[in-house]
Amino acid sequence: MRLTLKFTLLLTVALLLALLLQSYLMLQQGRKLSQDLTDIGAQVLTQASETQQQQRASLLADFLAPTLVGPVYYSDFDGVRKLIETALKQPDVQYVVVFDAEGKLLHDGSIALERYGQPMQDEGAKQATLARERITQKLGERIEIVTPLWVGADYLGGFRVGLSLANARTLVEVENERLRVAGQHNLTMRTLKTVPVLLILAGIATLLAFGVARGLVAPIVKLKRYAQALQAGDYQRRIESDRKDEIGDVMQSFDAMAQAVAHHHEEVGVLAFSDSLTGLPNRNRVKILLQQHLSKINSGAMAIILCDLDDFKRINDSLGHDAGDLLIKELSQRFARWIDEHGPPTPTQFELARFGGDEFVILVQGAQARVAAERYAQHLLSGCAQGVQLGERQVFITLSIGIALYPEDGNTVDTLLKNADVAMYQAKMAGKNTLRLFAPAMVEAVSNRLNLEGELRHAIARGQLQMHYQPLVDINSRKIIGAEALMRWSHPDLGEVSPSLFIPLAEDTDLIASLGEWALNQACAQLRSWDSQLPSSFYLTVNVSVRQLRRQDMGNVVESVLAAFPAAGKYLHLEITESSLFESSVHAHGVLERLKNLGIGLWLDDFGTGFSGLSQLRRLPVQGVKIDKSFIAEMARDPEDLAITQAIIAMAGSLGMKVTAEGVETEEQLALLRERRCDTAQGYLFSKAVPADAFLALLVADLSQHSKLV
Repeated sequence: MRLTLKFTLLLTVALLLALLLQSYLMLQQGRKLSQDLTDIGAQVLTQASETQQQQRASLLADFLAPTLVGPVYYSDFDGVRKLIETALKQPDVQYVVVFDAEGKLLHDGSIALERYGQPMQDEGAKQATLARERITQKLGERIEIVTPLWVGADYLGGFRVGLSLANARTLVEVENERLRVAGQHNLTMRTLKTVPVLLILAGIATLLAFGVARGLVAPIVKLKRYAQALQAGDYQRRIESDRKDEIGDVMQSFDAMAQAVAHHHEEVGVLAFSDSLTGLPNRNRVKILLQQHLSKINSGAMAIILCDLDDFKRINDSLGHDAGDLLIKELSQRFARWIDEHGPPTPTQFELARFGGDEFVILVQGAQARVAAERYAQHLLSGCAQGVQLGERQVFITLSIGIALYPEDGNTVDTLLKNADVAMYQAKMAGKNTLRLFAPAMVEAVSNRLNLEGELRHAIARGQLQMHYQPLVDINSRKIIGAEALMRWSHPDLGEVSPSLFIPLAEDTDLIASLGEWALNQACAQLRSWDSQLPSSFYLTVNVSVRQLRRQDMGNVVESVLAAFPAAGKYLHLEITESSLFESSVHAHGVLERLKNLGIGLWLDDFGTGFSGLSQLRRLPVQGVKIDKSFIAEMARDPEDLAITQAIIAMAGSLGMKVTAEGVETEEQLALLRERRCDTAQGYLFSKAVPADAFLALLVADLSQHSKLV
């Protein structure tokens, strides 16, 4: 029965007791109740919508916090941008901003990054910069979550996630207007149909007004309690009402809105625990699964396999991020299929998840967890060697795999994951495309490597690096005709750090680009200072890394250095390793042609280790090759090494190229090389690499000696 009809029937009974005063009081009470209903509904809807947006922002921050640490720490701006782009696709997300420890902008999701390095100056910037734990800010028409990023005790900075309240405000305004219209309609109808009657039925109207008031307040109280339950996160509660009047309509509308909020909450939950690209469980879900397993399984019945794709950045850089995403999806499907096809016969359970970026985690549970984990990891290594078809191109990818066991390698989620990561890192250090089981000694090795990396990052600024120079000698006359510039690192605490230790480290961390550019500048500066004392035929070789060669601005770097040291150009030669040259031949050949046009001499270093053929060598714009010292060392005792050395000299000679032998340490080796008409040699037989002053003294003495012989 409609509310207006109820009023009509009830007030008809009160024919004799109506008074104008009671009519007036009842109308005032009706207005107040209508306004209360509107105000309470607006307040409840506003609170519920703001709470829901805050929860969504917190879940998104929980998703981003662990995945952003690695890219921010390693300055992987592509990885940061990809994560931000994924977050920005979520409803109502206005922005995601990553900043460093000083409050300066690292990334805002844009490609141009025009504000990179600028301090944040908006209304919430100060609180965000000072935050060392998660904080929530309401800034105008948006909710912002500020989350700091830590690596151990080191504060990296943080990120800000802002969600708009505009849609929520619109929903509140629509529902509030509906409440107001319903209340106004209710009041108008009551006024039109009850005022004339209440003038006559005063006495009975007093009693009926009290009953009507209670009937209106009760659903409002019910709505209030329901709103409080929503605010507490209880999305399962429903409003039960069999009323068919306007109040019933309001309660049904409120219930429909609450169910919509609950649906959005479920969607956010799916986002928080699933990887959007592969559909696999994500890092957050992995931790929950691990915690559940640790509370149920017996000792020794679980293993964690952590897989990282080797050189995945190369795929993104060369083929694009779409190809990288396609590769991730294809591998996730293969990993899942191989679990079904090659799982052990014992009742072992596998759970596959994407841990973030190019990392996958497989949880292995069962009595033979270790055996099953090693067997499956070996299959992953061999399976990936078959290659992956990306469109018209076949890509070959390798894995570095780390395995940690419960409870031998840890009895908490974080410890197990950390130790699996340490084992995986050791696999990368061992040359990649392999697996390692965690051992306690690995922690110290990784820590030492990280410490060494940190020291290397500051070595240039602290003046710890020097360039030494090893003579290049004409084999027939033993005259010094050039030198190779070699980097040396003298640390105040670590002493002399071997190049075989810090150069590969620089290669792995992309520090090699800045070190290589520094070495080039130092060598050219030294050539400028020696210019008046050098013979015109003298040349100085400087090594170039494959990572430098891949950089599209390598030609610009050399041009810039030569502009600063023009006198060095006539002496400068560059050495590129044979294997690295053919690894990125398309881009490398273009760079080499540009360098040759600048008048720079080019040499192939470590020749003989990269399996180059005559047809490949003749296409390269190089003027000479350096035979790898591994062949020279055993040349006198190993006929195969001697044959290879002789073949290299003959092949290069047929192309009009010069040949330098590295690592010459004995007169016997020198004689064998002279017999086979090798051009140049370097090694301890003549001199080790020495500082600039010592080398200049060697050169002056050598020039003086040979001038006397002439």
